[in-house]
Amino acid sequence: MLMCCLLVASGWVYFLGQALHSTLLDRAYYEYVWHEAGAGSALYRWFGQMAKAHLPAAEAAVEPLIDRAYAEAFDEHWLKARAFVLVDDMIGFLKGKTASLRARIDFRNNKQHYAQLLLASMRELHSGDLEQMGIQPANLESWVGNVVTKLPFPDQFNLAELQEHLPPEPTRALATLRSLAPLVSWAPLVLATLILLGCLALVRLDALRWCGGAVVFAGVTFLLAVNMLEPSLVEQLATELSREPALPVSADMIASIVQRAATSMRNTTLPSMIAGAVLVASGYVLTRPKQSDASGDASPRSPSNNTRSLPPL
Repeated sequence: MLMCCLLVASGWVYFLGQALHSTLLDRAYYEYVWHEAGAGSALYRWFGQMAKAHLPAAEAAVEPLIDRAYAEAFDEHWLKARAFVLVDDMIGFLKGKTASLRARIDFRNNKQHYAQLLLASMRELHSGDLEQMGIQPANLESWVGNVVTKLPFPDQFNLAELQEHLPPEPTRALATLRSLAPLVSWAPLVLATLILLGCLALVRLDALRWCGGAVVFAGVTFLLAVNMLEPSLVEQLATELSREPALPVSADMIASIVQRAATSMRNTTLPSMIAGAVLVASGYVLTRPKQSDASGDASPRSPSNNTRSLPPL
């Protein structure tokens, strides 16, 4: 019984590890978040809104020019490529493939191109229109430079520098995740194998049924926990993010992201449950009592017909 309990606990740890590797440590999961959940388009629109959020009301007519320059200098494909440079670096760090975060993104060329495009568009306007918006034609380059400084992109972005300025809690969480990520992927399997071998040595083939049943039980309880926690997690995240209305995250996006994570957990659990069911079936087959020998061999032998009868007296 103790070994079965250990096997259930190791199964839970293994399922959690597989869930971690199929979500936070899987590039495909971020691809889903970016495309299917709509995070990429929402983030791109959010950056575009921030690029013109500082404009006074009198300069509202310039917004289409800013939108056009932003769309050309910072297109969505460019934003995704830079974002996944950060994602790949973070995944490699958490998996222990790199010793530190080292991704660096340089925005200076894009910002310079953005300034050139915006300046060329502004110069096409009549000087009277510029003056009506409070912009002096002689100070046009200075005005464009001021607009560029309001962009939501620094000249350079370095993940290592960002990590240095994180509060203690996220820093400890990253360190813990980095130390556990490699461990939870193989340690539970090693423990489960040792438990199975120990049970086979002590209980022989009957252990297959018990160990297989423990694996199935661990999988069923894990799936029940995932199904129960999924709606409450969506509600909790939606409540927390509603306090930050400036962030480009909707309730539908949160639900889609959590649903994908829950689906990944279910998909990684099912193969282990099938393996447990096979162990149970194998245990029953291998320990089934053997059928009796052929009926002729099993029945008591009748007296031989060749025995001569005694002659009558």
